[in-house]
Formats: sequence, C-alpha cells, structure tokens
Amino acid sequence: MKYRILILSALMAGFLFGGCNQGPEKKDEKEAKSKYIRKYRDDGTLLSITSVNQDSYAHGLKVNYYEDGKNVHSKVTYNNGRKEGPAIWYYKNGQVFEHTGFKENMREGLTRKYYKSGVLMAEYTYEADQIMPGLKEYTEQGELITDYPEIRIREINRLRQENKIILEISASNKSSRTKYFQLVKINERQSERSYLDAKDGVCRMEFYVHPGNVLNRTVEFFAEIPTDLGNSLVVSKSYNINVMNL
Repeated sequence: MKYRILILSALMAGFLFGGCNQGPEKKDEKEAKSKYIRKYRDDGTLLSITSVNQDSYAHGLKVNYYEDGKNVHSKVTYNNGRKEGPAIWYYKNGQVFEHTGFKENMREGLTRKYYKSGVLMAEYTYEADQIMPGLKEYTEQGELITDYPEIRIREINRLRQENKIILEISASNKSSRTKYFQLVKINERQSERSYLDAKDGVCRMEFYVHPGNVLNRTVEFFAEIPTDLGNSLVVSKSYNINVMNL
C-alpha cells in the first residue's frame, strides 16, 4: 500500500508541473493523503490544480486552465494561502502573456507583458500593488512607443464670486478612465496615495483664498492614464498658483 501511495504522489507531481493537459475523471475531489486539490467546472472541464499544505491552504504552485480544461491559463505561486513569488499568464497558444511577481499577496517588482508572437509589449514596476512611473511600451515590431497623452490644467478664477481658485485637470486624450492622486506622507520614509474625485476623467481641485490674502502654492499630483495597449501610464505634474484676493 505504501508503494502505491508514493507512485500516485509522483504521478500527480509530474502531471502538475509537466503540462497538465489531460482531462478530468471526477468532480471536485480532495484525497486525504494527496498534496493537490483538483477543481472542475460544471461541465466537467478542469478548472485548476492547486498544491496545498496540511491545512489545505494553497502552498506552492496553482495552475489554472482555460475553459477547455487543457490549455494553461496561468500559474501562480502561493505561500500558506497568500500569493508569493512569480506568477505567469498565458495565451491559449501557450505563449506567455504576462510575467509578474507577488509579495505578501500584492504585486511587487518588474512586470512584463508580451504579444502573442512573443515580442515584448510592455514593462513596468509595481510597489505594494501600485503601478509606478516608468512604463515602457513597444510595438509588435519592437519599437519603443513615445507618443502619450499629456496632462492639461485650466485655472478658473472664482475669487470675486466664491473666494476660490479652481484647477480643472484632464488628459489630452479625454479618457474617462484617467485617475488622479496625490502622495500623503505617513512618515519620513513612506507615503500613500490619496485619490482625487474625478468625473468623466476630469478632476477639479478647489483652493479658498480669503479676502485680502495671497495664495502662493505649488500643487503636485499624479495621473494614471490608460494606454491603447491596456496598461497604465503614471505621470507626475506640478502647478504653481500665485493669486491675491483683493
């Protein structure tokens, strides 16, 4: 009996890490002595195979499948139920679509995306699940893309009517999905993003100036602009307000 269990474990390990392209035999099964959990869709196609620890938390590699139950959709590494380490997504043809990393369940480090042909599409960096500035995108011919939308700022003077200045911020491509944020210091080493209200891709920031006072302030903010290739371009912008409310 011991030999049969060892052989079964070895076969399962080879199945998981060697391609996993065979179809299912039974519905949602979990064998007491197995290191893997296999899940199936309602139609019987294989959904995923997950390496688990003794507490049944994902630990090691989890392989997800396309709806055919044969072609690998993604491979994600886990540590006691949390994403930790490399993660890869695939096209149906087997070519890598995206390669990224996780740390404590959040995206971390360099991410690369590819065209179906295998040519590099984009590369950018995550820090604590946040996309950082520095996106690089390429055409399918390998050429670096440099033509991106710009941030536009329009100053609206409402001092006489409402004692305030309004900054209207928008992207030149008029994308309704553009997001804006400012960095708020937590301590000397850390800052967090504070997202600003926006409607249809336009953000309005209001600054009150009491009568007889002067406002001389530099406003700094960031914008996340969706690109034509489906990535996020993070750009910074600063604007100096210098007005007197007479």
